[in-house]
Amino acid sequence: MQAFDSLEDMVSSLEAAKAVTFNWEEEVKQQLSDAKRYLKADFRLHVSKDERCADHYTMYALSDPNDPPFKGTCSHVHDIRCDACRGIETVIKQIGAEIEGAFNEDGDFLTKRKLQFEHGKAQEAIYAWKAHSLRAVNQDLAKQDVSSALDGGSCLIVMDWAMKFLPQYYREQMRDFFGKRGKSWHVSCVIEKEEDSYSVQCFSHLFEECKQDWFAVASIVENLLEILKREKPFISEVFLRSDNGACYHNAALLLALPAIGSRTGIRIRRYDFSEPQAGKDICDRKIAPMKAYIRRYVNEKHDVATATKMKEALESHGGVRGSRVAVAAVNLANETGGTNKIKGISKLNNFEFTEEGIRIWSAYKIGPGKLVSYEGMKPQGKTGLKLLQPFGAIPQAQGIFNTRPTYKERSAKNQVFFCETPGCVVTFENENEAQNHIDTGVHKLVVERETLYDSVRRKWAQHVTEIASRTTLSVPTTSTRALDTSNGNEAPTSQGWALKGQKAATKTSENVKQFLIAKFNEGLSGQKANPSEVAKEMQEAKDSNGSPVFLPDDWKTTRQISSFFSRLSTLKKSSHVDAVTLRDEENVDEEDLRSWEGRLEAESIRNEVYSAVDLQHPVYSEGHNICLMAKERKLKNLKVLDLKNFCTNLSLTTTGNQQRKVTFINAIEELVNSCSCSNLL
Repeated sequence: MQAFDSLEDMVSSLEAAKAVTFNWEEEVKQQLSDAKRYLKADFRLHVSKDERCADHYTMYALSDPNDPPFKGTCSHVHDIRCDACRGIETVIKQIGAEIEGAFNEDGDFLTKRKLQFEHGKAQEAIYAWKAHSLRAVNQDLAKQDVSSALDGGSCLIVMDWAMKFLPQYYREQMRDFFGKRGKSWHVSCVIEKEEDSYSVQCFSHLFEECKQDWFAVASIVENLLEILKREKPFISEVFLRSDNGACYHNAALLLALPAIGSRTGIRIRRYDFSEPQAGKDICDRKIAPMKAYIRRYVNEKHDVATATKMKEALESHGGVRGSRVAVAAVNLANETGGTNKIKGISKLNNFEFTEEGIRIWSAYKIGPGKLVSYEGMKPQGKTGLKLLQPFGAIPQAQGIFNTRPTYKERSAKNQVFFCETPGCVVTFENENEAQNHIDTGVHKLVVERETLYDSVRRKWAQHVTEIASRTTLSVPTTSTRALDTSNGNEAPTSQGWALKGQKAATKTSENVKQFLIAKFNEGLSGQKANPSEVAKEMQEAKDSNGSPVFLPDDWKTTRQISSFFSRLSTLKKSSHVDAVTLRDEENVDEEDLRSWEGRLEAESIRNEVYSAVDLQHPVYSEGHNICLMAKERKLKNLKVLDLKNFCTNLSLTTTGNQQRKVTFINAIEELVNSCSCSNLL
């Protein structure tokens, strides 16, 4: 989104400089708006495994041409270009061409360089968004395939850590808010299928203290499978799914899962990871009502400050529909398998567990995959998660719903509940039907705007139906020409274009480092350097001859400069020097730097809490300036009840006769003596 806004700003700059006409500006901005809308909604609806367009065909876009195990094969050519995808490329190139042809005067050369730099960054971000959307669609196929293949003996488990819960009190002083330690809780949604009905049951493990690492997840999975096997002996295999968090996406956990399956009697068939920011929506929807339950419990004059109280709140009023809660503790003494590694695991997203080893894929169903043997791997024994308070009884309503609901179009005015999936047009009579459909239902997708490509797809489907008995299929020549690239001059989209790319590390030149270090040191004795201002100054810096000091390849973004300044700040504090030098930066040990970053972050948080809870002058209570009243000796003029209320509001401890003013005045004056204005008394 920000990249499109940046391109619109460039177009406005071109029109302001009279490099383009007003009509061209309006036309290009409309094209950018259409392109943004298409990538946000309709592009995902075009992506599939049966497309002849290289921009939409998952097998082509996600095949690694340099790694045969991750390279798929297809039986058709990619001779069609989508007019919407081509339009995105065209409008970006048009803007780039106008920037290249504008600002030919020497005085405008700097402006031209800046626009070219921003144009390149925007183009890179838009193509990355497009690739991310295609990967998300492909990874979602794993969940859809598993859901449709479930039977009475299998289930799908979607896992996620909820955001840490901060203790809540019915009556809470401001000073009590600071310095809280969050409580970890992990949510596992178990999806089962029996005949034509799905059921969703949510298991929440609450922890008083817990490090959210691979062993905690392994302990939770083993405990969950033990419970499922005990309560539902007919379940023999499960499929796992989660996001790419470090506690999930690691070799130690993956290599521990086969043994966990053997011990619990439930085989773990596969583990699929979703694309970032996509795929764990069911967990988020279950967590939201749980938080609402806790808030309601607090509003009923209860305090929720421990994991035990969280369980009590979540089970109040009959509990959250289809959810069960337990208080647990990880047995860290049983951890043994944390040294196992799988090469290149950050690029792998799908894992199938077999007797010979783990078969791995970079993208779902793309290529034959690669087998990783269990040999040489250190085994992880029984995790032994402790349930301090076990799960409650199985809830009667577990979110059971039919797989064939009666869908209605959105045109029906009496329907108010919609599917939140982009492109899905079905509506529902109540919220439960809508939520159940989103969890595991089959969506009815319709593009927002039908393009030329959509009409060709429809004609292609009709064409295939008419000649289904033939072995060779072809698209009508007129339609293909309508979508083909201009005169064949554009290069076709390269195979594997949507794979996650690993940018080659570029070494920052000494000239750039010296410039940034100088700016950082200047801020030590005065106003700190603003990274955005430094980035702008770097682009405009000139030497004594009027030539640019830095080439566009040397320019740094605001985020890069901010990160570099943070590194220098850590280095300065750890080295106890007055100013950082280039030699200090180049000779720093990365491991020592990371260690210091952790210590400094903890110190910063501690100091922030201390400053927040310290008394700030003046001290107020019920609209009265306590410091001023103590200084002027006016506290004795108040009633005993007023003084008592002051002490209650300020959380002061009083000793002595509770019917005398002096008891409360002494406590208040002792508090004021610790205020920064105490020298006034």
